[in-house]
Amino acid sequence: MSLNKRQWDILCKLQNSDKPLSGRKLAQMVAKNNKNATSRSFREIITRDLRDLSRLTGAIETKKVLGENDEGNGYRENVYSWKANSSALMTNSLTNAQVVALGVLQKIGMGLVPSALAEELKPLFMAIHKNEIIKNLPEKNINKNVTKNSVLAAEEKWLNKIAFLSETVGFVPQHTSTEVEKIVHEALFHENLIEINYKDSESLVKPLALVQRGVRRYLIGIKNRGENEPVFLNLSRIKKAKEVHTLNYHDFKGGEDFDLQVFLKKGLAYPVFDEDDLGKEINLKLWVDKGTYSWLSETPLNVNQSAVEVENGYEVCVTTTLREELVYWVLSMAHHVKVLEPKILKDRVEKDLKKSLALYK
Repeated sequence: MSLNKRQWDILCKLQNSDKPLSGRKLAQMVAKNNKNATSRSFREIITRDLRDLSRLTGAIETKKVLGENDEGNGYRENVYSWKANSSALMTNSLTNAQVVALGVLQKIGMGLVPSALAEELKPLFMAIHKNEIIKNLPEKNINKNVTKNSVLAAEEKWLNKIAFLSETVGFVPQHTSTEVEKIVHEALFHENLIEINYKDSESLVKPLALVQRGVRRYLIGIKNRGENEPVFLNLSRIKKAKEVHTLNYHDFKGGEDFDLQVFLKKGLAYPVFDEDDLGKEINLKLWVDKGTYSWLSETPLNVNQSAVEVENGYEVCVTTTLREELVYWVLSMAHHVKVLEPKILKDRVEKDLKKSLALYK
């Protein structure tokens, strides 16, 4: 049986609830504000889903309780709950390596996941932590109920063991509209055009890629018809978005030969170098002090990096790409690094350093 979104929602709601839920309540939760939630036919669909899911998982309990209809009359109705200590979402089939990998994903790998989808993944992560508790229960307590609080405590304990630290200062993530996230991701996945309001300007965009850079997310795409060069748009600056179906994605010219890795060679920073120079391969030669070389030798700028010891440090040679981000890194190293070649980068760094020094005079 292949689960549809409605059935998946039912599973998630049952596994996240501390108390049994009626078919009527589940219909309201799954349909959210949809008018179908109050219709008898929709509740019957939910009841059929529950019957199918119960047969598939073997983990849904049913019992009758006294309820009350819309007219205030009492009647007996079925309520549903996830069986205590049942393996949630079949995560008991995961290997230890898969459990650890998903745990790390939960902490540091969710940057490009839309917030709405991240919410849908919560039951999966909860299930993993719950199953780990069950696995480690003594045999005499194997039938003991595992509470939601104990699962949350186990989850928090795991997440507190993992951290992601930026090499630069830590910026606060930008707020992005949940609806915009959803529309942009779906348009990219299904290859649909979108109309966006970006910095108070309306544009038609052909989505090509999404990129996470630090705490910022960027949509790469062709903006407006006739403009063949891809541009990058800060996702948080998109105030509104809607899919466009009056035009075909593939009839919208531009980006047919788009290569994300080639595009990223130029970086995503505001260009100061000439556009024709950005992204070009350069033979970079640096002087670095001994302390800097100790870690630069462990995490080189490229696999072709080489070095020879010179007075008070090392001369490092490496083939890399000219990008604005390279300038930022050299400037951040201050007196620990000096650019020797190429001239275009050396002159740029010297110019920026003089401007910086002038601010402190």
